[in-house]
Amino acid sequence: GIADRKRVSTVSKQNIVAKYIMADDSVFLSVPSIRLDGENNEMRLAVYVNDMQVHSAAMRTKRGELVVATKPQEFELNELLERRNTMNVRVEITENGTVVFDSEKNKTTSLNREFILFDGEKEVFGQFNKPSNYFVYSKDIDGLKSTPSELSTFGTNLYNIYPDAGESLRGETRQVFFVNKEHAAKSGDKVCLIGNLNGAEWMIDDVSCVVYGDVVKLMVPENLNVKSLELRVHGKSCKLQDLRHEGVENNCRRYGLEKSGLVSECKPTRIALFSRDKEETLSRETVVLFPNMDIRFNRSVYYGNMERKATITVGNESREVSWTNRDGEVKCPMNEGVLLLKAPCFRWRIYGKEWRDEPVKGKSWYKCFLENGDLLEVDNPREDKEMSLFLKINGKSREVAKNKGGKFEIGRAIYSNEGEKDIFAYCSDDGNKFELFNVATKEHFTDDPLVYRNGTVCWDVENTFTGDKDNEFFIVAKTTGENEKIGGKKVGATNVEFSNFEEDVYEITVKIKDKNIFATDEKYRTVYEGELIVGNKDKFRFKNKKLSLESAICHDKETVAFRPKYYVDELELVEEDENVYYRGRLCVTDKNGNTRILNAMTNEKQSRDEINPVRIELRNNSTFWLVAGWKGGSDFLGTLFLDKIRGGICNIAREDKFYGEINIYEFKEEDHVQSDNGGG
Repeated sequence: GIADRKRVSTVSKQNIVAKYIMADDSVFLSVPSIRLDGENNEMRLAVYVNDMQVHSAAMRTKRGELVVATKPQEFELNELLERRNTMNVRVEITENGTVVFDSEKNKTTSLNREFILFDGEKEVFGQFNKPSNYFVYSKDIDGLKSTPSELSTFGTNLYNIYPDAGESLRGETRQVFFVNKEHAAKSGDKVCLIGNLNGAEWMIDDVSCVVYGDVVKLMVPENLNVKSLELRVHGKSCKLQDLRHEGVENNCRRYGLEKSGLVSECKPTRIALFSRDKEETLSRETVVLFPNMDIRFNRSVYYGNMERKATITVGNESREVSWTNRDGEVKCPMNEGVLLLKAPCFRWRIYGKEWRDEPVKGKSWYKCFLENGDLLEVDNPREDKEMSLFLKINGKSREVAKNKGGKFEIGRAIYSNEGEKDIFAYCSDDGNKFELFNVATKEHFTDDPLVYRNGTVCWDVENTFTGDKDNEFFIVAKTTGENEKIGGKKVGATNVEFSNFEEDVYEITVKIKDKNIFATDEKYRTVYEGELIVGNKDKFRFKNKKLSLESAICHDKETVAFRPKYYVDELELVEEDENVYYRGRLCVTDKNGNTRILNAMTNEKQSRDEINPVRIELRNNSTFWLVAGWKGGSDFLGTLFLDKIRGGICNIAREDKFYGEINIYEFKEEDHVQSDNGGG
């Protein structure tokens, strides 16, 4: 269901909105997770179709650390509307018997539809949209008055359309036009109205209007016969040549319709331009003029997970609205109607696939992600900014070429870079950078493929391997030290668990089978080398290791580098009363390379104390505390001291200019082969 695949945000009771969402080849009615005020509050959900109840049940809850909320729910629309030809849907939610949400109480939340238009997973409400790839849910697609010519069946009652500019989708009560007004205004070869607030529509009583702030300008190409043109406003006609044009712009005559008193303020006005020569309507639009209206977005363009806010000002009144990138359009009640805002969103897609308004998570294997001839298309809301595509490989960026149609030749660019673990694709318009995806053209592991958890070793190839999914692997596991063991196993590209690993530290090598179809022998190449600790990590942390002591930090904060080379080996984990320590052996190597084990050292009374074993308590990966002569628990000799003149460790317990108590040891972890050169 939707709730499993799509992240549906938890909302408060005041912000409940049920939505239609498209996933795969189906459409769902989605009800969000609702935050509850109290643990014992009962929320009930009822769904009605044609005023008949088709669902009624208590909403199940989930408890987080801080909040209690209902679980999101979804209903497949085909099942809800089975044997029904209309989409008269109503959702009602009650809390302890009191209605907290009724979808039909507000025009912004109504679920009644003649058809549903989708851009990707999101529903589109606006009447005027750019030509692009859309999906339409309709119980009677053939009954619509107008559909784009490029229409194909995508699922039950679900259709894919790719309209051209000028085409429309029209039913009895709703019509959607596919236009590119910016292009028409710049090209000067089509009749168009300019002065609208970008991406803003206003809906009232099922009438959708393009919003204009101060002016409504009609642009008419100079090559049209003005004498044959008839302007129709609310059904009333006048000859265009009777109106005085303001001037010429982009090879078009410009007419100010608001100055001519043809457009009413704050009310819908239907405007059409008819050509008697061609016997057709050249332009048709319903507009609304809101003087001094201003819409300011908090960003020039939106992409991915960023704060989305807009401030709408009309006269002296301002209001702020916010939304997420899961919302296709922003709805805001205004002047007894609903203001619809299309935020300036950057989108991209591998040509023919769904649009994306956020980066692809993780890393993809290039052969599964795209083909050699694939093109990448961008939908850039800022037409004044040129968008470029780059690939970043080994820290260097190179630009991807465009074809004659303005689409980027992404497939060719990726496939020409074989053997790369990371190819980052991003777009840039000189001011903004939009990360798209990360692919690899070299098979590799992004993390350790063998992991130990919950007492079992897991071959976690599905989450760590980037490459072909039909590979055959060979794992070699080898222990080191006195009881060396080695074993191997063939595995595939699906996760499996192994129960035959004993507690130890293993050197792991993973090889991949050569897929050369002409090879006569089985050949494998190494794709991973690493270490696996089976059991308590602390127990095996320092197996075959020694801690080389770099310097001492004394109680007076003075740091002194050791001149003799000291190290601690034979490290063994000791857990006492929830404390984790390591028992070890303190050794020193002189300038001739001879090693002594510091089993005993002279104290300030000229007698000798046992030093080994020492007890170490780690502070972090580079420092520890140490006490000498440890016999368990709190039975130990104590801390050692620094001979400041010699730069070495001693057992002289004095604090003066010659000696100082060592508080912290700075160390470096190194590989170590055990050898015993005698005591000291």
